[in-house]
Amino acid sequence: MMRHGRVAAASAFFLMLAVTTQALNDVAEGGALVWPLPREMNVSGGTRALDANFQITTSSQSQILARAMKRYRAIIVGSATSGTVPPPVPLAAASADTAPLRNVEVSVSSASEELSLSTCYNYTLQWTATDDAVRIVSCSTFGAVYALETFSQLVSRGSSPGSGLFVSGSAVSVTDSPRFPHRGFMIDAGRRFVPVSALFALMDGMAAQKLNVLHLHFSDFCRFALQSTTYPELTANLTGLQAGFYRPADIRQVVAYAADRGIRVIPEIDVPGHSLGLAPLRAKEGVQFCEQAEPFKQLYNDEGGRTVGVLEKVVAETSALFPDRVFHLGCDETDVVGRCTLNNTASLEVALMRFVRERLGKTPMVWEEALFSTGAVRAPTDAVVAGWSQHTAAEITAKGLPAVESHGGWFYLNHVDLNYTKMWRDIAPSFTPAQRELMRGGEVSLWTDNFCYEKQCGASPPSNPKPPGHALYGPDEDAAFTKSALNIIFPRACVAAGSFWNFDADWDAKGDELKAVVRACSARLAARGISACPPGCVCNETSACGKPYI
Repeated sequence: MMRHGRVAAASAFFLMLAVTTQALNDVAEGGALVWPLPREMNVSGGTRALDANFQITTSSQSQILARAMKRYRAIIVGSATSGTVPPPVPLAAASADTAPLRNVEVSVSSASEELSLSTCYNYTLQWTATDDAVRIVSCSTFGAVYALETFSQLVSRGSSPGSGLFVSGSAVSVTDSPRFPHRGFMIDAGRRFVPVSALFALMDGMAAQKLNVLHLHFSDFCRFALQSTTYPELTANLTGLQAGFYRPADIRQVVAYAADRGIRVIPEIDVPGHSLGLAPLRAKEGVQFCEQAEPFKQLYNDEGGRTVGVLEKVVAETSALFPDRVFHLGCDETDVVGRCTLNNTASLEVALMRFVRERLGKTPMVWEEALFSTGAVRAPTDAVVAGWSQHTAAEITAKGLPAVESHGGWFYLNHVDLNYTKMWRDIAPSFTPAQRELMRGGEVSLWTDNFCYEKQCGASPPSNPKPPGHALYGPDEDAAFTKSALNIIFPRACVAAGSFWNFDADWDAKGDELKAVVRACSARLAARGISACPPGCVCNETSACGKPYI
């Protein structure tokens, strides 16, 4: 019998991969790696057959769950021919005294399908040696969907042609829940536009890692990436090489696709810095900038309130497209520049946070500078602060503020040489009980600076060298960009997701266990049609495994 808890993680999840550490020698043959690490897992016996005609059933009326059941059955059945779990190895024979599993029965205790910080994702999954059914019990539809993901990872195939489906263990029990409620991925569409199809593929990869927040950075130096009916000039010039923005119908599709996978979508309009994408509002609407000449990079809070008034309309129109109760206002990398003093910048940030909180009824989220540079955020407040550069969630929570850990040195995937070993870490080390209450979770990010046609799309001097991925900037290269971005994201993001779900200090970041996780995540995602950098390859903006994208 093999048992996994928080302490025994190193010997618990290598049921299939050939990893040669002593800690894995006692693991049953013929299973599959489960990732992220469940909170507790017990496996006994050898492999067991899964009937090829197995059914997934539930009494729930949830259409989200119904679609997930159909989706995961297709994933699982696909493993019989396409190798959903990697890599194929000879399986131990199914126990003669155990009948095949024929059904997966799903029970959900709550009909609520609201996605928020308090959404429950807990679940149990089990079958006994005498059962012919897998039993899943969850507090919510979304926990049940996560349980189906876990089950799909416990299914493998025989190594010979035509072999059937097997599950790991004649009896299995999993009890699982996340450590943190915010397990996010941030992608930057304010520089290089990210096609909707790429967001769909990203969310499929996120769901496989139990990441539950898609943070969409919509505005930056290259564009304001959302069509506005109030201010159509924001996207009017996004044509040719610059083409690419989201229409309201696109956003509805993205939000619906995310909800099917238990993913919240948080929009970010980055102000008052990084505001070149808002420059079209200057001439007609009177929005004012710190600079008196191009490039216009930072907004000025004029005494008449014109700038704030226009921004409030932009924020309100954007907010209406997203049901989530959090709205990200950016507030990073501002300067004392031109006529903008520190106090002027802080006053604009304060005004917008107040608008989000009082007029929209949502929680503002900001980057660390709003706390440590301008001082626009002060405790006590409900504003969530993300640490990314000079400060960490530990410092933020120590000041009495809610925090998300997004540290660039650990979780910025656009640093293509950032090794996955940096991403396996405790993001709430030695926190006091008060800090733990304030800790929301973590985010892993992909900024698209390195795909700009020129550095920062004109916000930096033209004498600077072109970014390495500049040839993939335009819409004609959407397919190549999507593959490049996904290969940069996965499988490294799998490791970050594991840290956010259930970090285990017994696992060595440089050990064989995590190496196997990376190999398994890459192969599993590839089997599902999601681009992921193959094991042993170097994937950067322009090529994978030495092969150029264009």
